Amino acid sequence: MKQIASTMLFVISFLAVTACMTELRGTDQPLERNGYLSEELQINFINSLDSTNEEWGRLYPFREDGLGGYKDAYGNVVIEPKYLYAEEFFEELAFVRGVQGREEQTGFVGLTGEIVIPLPLHHPAYFFTPRFSDGFAPVIIREWECENERILLPTYGLSNPYPEYNPGPFVFIDRAGQNIFGQEFLSANEFSEGLAFVRCVTGMDEQTGYIDITGSLVIPLPAANFAGRFSEGFAHVSVRMWDRTVENPNIRGPLGPFIFIDRAGQNIFEQEFLSVRPFEDGIARVSLINGNAAFIDRTGKNAFGIEFRELRDFENGYAMVVLLDGTRTRIDRSGNIVGR
Repeated sequence: MKQIASTMLFVISFLAVTACMTELRGTDQPLERNGYLSEELQINFINSLDSTNEEWGRLYPFREDGLGGYKDAYGNVVIEPKYLYAEEFFEELAFVRGVQGREEQTGFVGLTGEIVIPLPLHHPAYFFTPRFSDGFAPVIIREWECENERILLPTYGLSNPYPEYNPGPFVFIDRAGQNIFGQEFLSANEFSEGLAFVRCVTGMDEQTGYIDITGSLVIPLPAANFAGRFSEGFAHVSVRMWDRTVENPNIRGPLGPFIFIDRAGQNIFEQEFLSVRPFEDGIARVSLINGNAAFIDRTGKNAFGIEFRELRDFENGYAMVVLLDGTRTRIDRSGNIVGR
């Protein structure tokens, strides 16, 4: 009896482990005929425990006594708080800046807490956080030396509001910290879907637009005063400034009307918006020229056939909205009003 009970316990345990492993890997791969896990399943199971590939292996910034460090998903301190800035990890690298007098601690830190890409001359502005995307990161390498240099914000392309601080030229670095394109830019955004918006130095506006991962200009936008990241094949850009003397009173903010372009640089919807958000799951939040808000689909049409006074992005399947009559409520992803 003991032997039978032991055998049954082994079988039950084996089936339970197998079920757990199948659940972990989301697969129905077969076992070997001898009853043991196949080599592929064993490798997959080991990989599932690799902390660098799973959620529990991520690190999260925290602050203590005015300094930044990193904790794991369980709240354990992995990198002691010692940085003036400690930004989020992207592609297993995070930008940190050492406190005054310890500039050697400035650069990109790895998951072990070691500086893997030192950037002692980097001067991050409050409006710019360098981070890796598609294997590259735009960084500032020095301050502009000429006081009369034409300085533009890295993101908006407007006059610098901090005259005492002139963010220097940008370059793109790879994971080895090398200037991969051998070129400096007046401003640069991070890569997304293999494209990044850059503004070239004074006198080279015709080279302003989106570059690909080889550094080649593939979507020229010499008139752009703003360009967002690509998401689901589209990007929102502003190519002219508002004429406030003739345009409608709904205009807010300094940027001109927005359009959506595709990867060929074409205005795909042939209409303008007051403001926009990137596409996510096939829809984008926009403010219409009439001042109302809506969600549009990938054809540029009102996704739900409803306009709102205000709305927010979707979160957990729902979006907070304010109807035109002032009612605050929620909608689901089909546009149905579901209440608070």
